[in-house]
Amino acid sequence: MIAAGRKIIIGRHDDNFHFLQDIKSSRRVRLGSLNPVELEWVDFNIISTDGATILHRGGLYPLSDFVTLALSQKLTDIMVLTNKERDLLVSDFADFGLSIVVFEECFPFFDDIRYVSNLAHNIKEARRRLQEMKDKGIRGGTARRWYSTVYRFRQERSLRYKSSLDHKVYFTCLPPYQEIFKAKEARVGRTIYALDFNSMYPACMQGSYPSPKHLKHQMFGTDDVLDVNSDDGFYRVVLKDAKDTFFLKYHPFRLAKSNKSYSFNLEVGDSLEVFLPKDEILAYSKYFASVELVEGIVASKSIAHPLAKEVRNLFSIKESSSTSNVKRNLTKFEMMMASSAANPLRYEKWRFQTLDEVVEAVEKSLSI
Repeated sequence: MIAAGRKIIIGRHDDNFHFLQDIKSSRRVRLGSLNPVELEWVDFNIISTDGATILHRGGLYPLSDFVTLALSQKLTDIMVLTNKERDLLVSDFADFGLSIVVFEECFPFFDDIRYVSNLAHNIKEARRRLQEMKDKGIRGGTARRWYSTVYRFRQERSLRYKSSLDHKVYFTCLPPYQEIFKAKEARVGRTIYALDFNSMYPACMQGSYPSPKHLKHQMFGTDDVLDVNSDDGFYRVVLKDAKDTFFLKYHPFRLAKSNKSYSFNLEVGDSLEVFLPKDEILAYSKYFASVELVEGIVASKSIAHPLAKEVRNLFSIKESSSTSNVKRNLTKFEMMMASSAANPLRYEKWRFQTLDEVVEAVEKSLSI
């Protein structure tokens, strides 16, 4: 239970702000990217299957014979047209360390990919579609790899550097969910209302952003005030004394404890301590009596998103009545890749001797 009138701390993984400790200084970090011209076209070994036999280069093989062939010839980049074919093979292939990719997953913007019993037709269709992709200049094996590389490279060419404080932005409060939980309301006198935001993330890219290379940590005093003229950035604030409004029940925040999150209702007089972008804090502030500034990661210089113009052009193509379904789906895919190019996933290998060491490392990295 959360007692009314108490301060509730909203963190990403736990109710603390330990991640803001020891950040009094920062350093410039060179952004990394790969020039897309370095990506090469992948010549896939295309096969098709009905689950019992596999067609490959004109030859029809029992499944076990093809596995032997693939291992002896060290076949790589094996591709099937559809997910159905992959599902028929994945278990047997995995037993022998063979991997398989699916055309409709590598290039997920075709609506008319279908499996047919004629295996030769499936292979012919895969080759035809792959030639379309090659003609469009898509290299690297998948559309996801190609477009993420393209947009990440263009973004890196524009920004070059960022502050080491940038990674602290990850710890902003859990984002609100955007889901439709119920499609039909059977109870008399009740109606469901839902808002669907068309191209929401590309639209958000049209705003201004704190310059990543000019980020700095700043502490605030009791006389400091957050308003529209404040520097762009992310602020740790206390939203004090919740007012009696609908926000008490319908706020977007979740209480995080030990990497689990819980919904909760506010009570009149409650206060929330949060770490959020300036614009979000200003939007929520009207539901509270006052806002107390604590500290922030801010930049005195704001910039436009490096890919904002390209995304606008893509949106115009998507909305054009003359755009084909495939082109529209491809454009939506490009917009998704452009909007997610800022923070690519990076994997690290950690080695531990005991389970306690694992727990300690995870808690420290996630500020739990």
